[in-house]
Amino acid sequence: MTDSTECIFCGRPWADGVNHSEQHILGNRLRKHAADLPNARFSAMASLLLDPETQQFVASPATEPCTRASSLLNLRTRDVCQDCNNRWMKRLEEEATPHFLALADAAKHKTNLSLSRAEAKCFARRMQVLALTHELTARGPRVSNSTMGMRLGNGDALRDAQVWLAQSQDDLGIQVRQAHLAISLSPIVRPGDPEHLSLMLALSWFHLSVLIYIPDVPGQRQGPNVNGQVAVPGGGQLKVPTPRVDHFLFRAVPPRARASRMRNESPAVTTTLA
Repeated sequence: MTDSTECIFCGRPWADGVNHSEQHILGNRLRKHAADLPNARFSAMASLLLDPETQQFVASPATEPCTRASSLLNLRTRDVCQDCNNRWMKRLEEEATPHFLALADAAKHKTNLSLSRAEAKCFARRMQVLALTHELTARGPRVSNSTMGMRLGNGDALRDAQVWLAQSQDDLGIQVRQAHLAISLSPIVRPGDPEHLSLMLALSWFHLSVLIYIPDVPGQRQGPNVNGQVAVPGGGQLKVPTPRVDHFLFRAVPPRARASRMRNESPAVTTTLA
């Protein structure tokens, strides 16, 4: 739980009548589709800093993996109010979950699937909500704010946020990887430059990979160059499988990124990544 003063999805401060609730990040409707997931998970954090002289990223020491006796499906935040959780967020999860499962099935069997523009928008909104709620599960930098939350609650996707899909050749199980990118506003990164913060979250669901990119302010278009399918913004239809992306999706960083901070959540089992 974070030190929030309000529900970011409606902007109301915590007070009588505005109560905390438990919002499961991956949603309750996916539980029966991951019955074999171990009742344990580990998390670890690492960061990269851009050396302004060499223009190369330098890795800082990673934290020791922290193991919890709880399934990744139990990952949740209490910084969502009951009204948002039980009303529009519940409806969105109910509407988007069939699309998510259909995409996952198409990725697994390497078949084509088309989503209408409305279905793709619904799916993208759900993924953007997932990314913002995941950010609330730990203290640290924040991209999420009530302007974003209320836009999602009003039925719109976030401006200049993007969602990519990709089919993985290997079964990656279930993993969540979050990164915060500090992006310089100048073409050449120098110490002390003003910067924007962007949120990236990668969700692996067996053979389906989803990457969500959310800048802290609209108009910031320095997103990662990912060889995948853009769900929103986009027109017409959305199809999978799409071109394969690197399993460590955070290798794709914006050209002006000056720092990144990564957090990985996965089941407490050994997973081999190509």
